[in-house]
Amino acid sequence: MFEYIDTHGDRLTVRPTASIDGTATPVLSFTAHEVKVEASASVFVPLDRLEEVFAGMRDTALQHATLGHRERGMTELPRRFHLLRHHDVSGISGTGVVALDVRWPDGTASVRRLGEQPSVVLWDRGGIADAEHVHAGATEFVWLDQGAARRVLTPGEHDRAWHAVEGAAGEPGADPGTVLDSVLAALGIDAPTKGASHD
Repeated sequence: MFEYIDTHGDRLTVRPTASIDGTATPVLSFTAHEVKVEASASVFVPLDRLEEVFAGMRDTALQHATLGHRERGMTELPRRFHLLRHHDVSGISGTGVVALDVRWPDGTASVRRLGEQPSVVLWDRGGIADAEHVHAGATEFVWLDQGAARRVLTPGEHDRAWHAVEGAAGEPGADPGTVLDSVLAALGIDAPTKGASHD
């Protein structure tokens, strides 16, 4: 069983259960309980569809992070990584890739442990830094995304950038710098300060 309780006391419980359609297909029950209105709702997900649910959750989170991340003060998007165990000190989790993970822009991480008893763990902000030293170097963090993930412009941002290019390119004496400054201004992005490195 897995349980997550948010800051409002609302709870999500995930537990294995018997099939709801009378077949032998194992399912997980996802039950959400909202404290304020004292209501619960359950969704049953067959194990063979679980990856689809996780992919949908991941895509939704990435879309949310992409839309308006500047307004929320985020400077990067989530990054994927996995834990590669070279030596199993505990004798429980084995060697090789033992977990699939996402590091969120605020420093928290969602960790999907693999193996005979898989689970999902949420690490708080310090968790990744602490975990990087687990088992005295027997486990390695392998980043799957180089640097911060690239974000996709929203349709509105794309339109503003397009119109900024159209307007700036038609001005007398327009040069690439003028056009770039217009696009950045239209998107609400600050240019680097003079003397900053251009990676």
